[in-house]
Amino acid sequence: MSFPNLPGKHEFEPLVTSERMLEHLRASDAFDEFVTPERAYLLFQRSLLLHVLELENPERTALGSHGVYVLPRSGGKWAVAAEFGVGAPVLATVVERLSALGTREFVILGIAGALRPDARAGDVVLCDRAIRDEGTSHHYIAPGKYATPSTRLTAELRERLRRASLPFAVGPTWTTDAPYRETVEEVVHYRDEGVLTVEMEASALFAICERKGLEGAAAFVVSDILREEGWEPRFGAPEMHLGLEALYRAATGFDEQGSGSDADQSSGAGG
Repeated sequence: MSFPNLPGKHEFEPLVTSERMLEHLRASDAFDEFVTPERAYLLFQRSLLLHVLELENPERTALGSHGVYVLPRSGGKWAVAAEFGVGAPVLATVVERLSALGTREFVILGIAGALRPDARAGDVVLCDRAIRDEGTSHHYIAPGKYATPSTRLTAELRERLRRASLPFAVGPTWTTDAPYRETVEEVVHYRDEGVLTVEMEASALFAICERKGLEGAAAFVVSDILREEGWEPRFGAPEMHLGLEALYRAATGFDEQGSGSDADQSSGAGG
């Protein structure tokens, strides 16, 4: 049996679209005051959101039950989206709604399990492609092993990390819908292929962006380590939280002199 169940489904036009849903919501006076950012940084950890709120003092607007926080230093062009849970399907909903409103760029700043046994909590990894072991991406683009990020946006993210002198690795991730079904056999297989991390959203983001003509990129901080001899959770480690904060500051250029103009300098077309 193929997946999705109906072969070639990715080529068909959807009956329910985010644009049509937006029309419905606007008829009910929803989103009338929404300020659409050009770029959304997608955050999954509440600790990072709290850090951003203290650091940036952004203004919150509602996207359904989710929060979108516009960054004042960007002149309204950048925002963080948060409070929407984890996983590919919920990420798809957020990206679809924001893109229907006009957002064109999406950057995941999240956590991931490390497959390399020498990894440490707080290590930063820039994603250059994602193995599609989740369901959402297969509804957007043709079957294939990988989904790939925006070349331009990934290059920008790489340069920002470099300018911030934040050490990072570059490599593929394994995206899965089933975190409690990550097996030793899979860890060894993907690690031997050079895959660095495992998480739940990246391949879906890249596939959605490919389908809709958007741009997506992703970077992660190591939160746990998967080895043959066992699993090492480090979710509460200070190094992980500090790594997330450092990643956010570097990825958004917060500490750079003249950071208020970053959004003007980095926006542009490409993929």
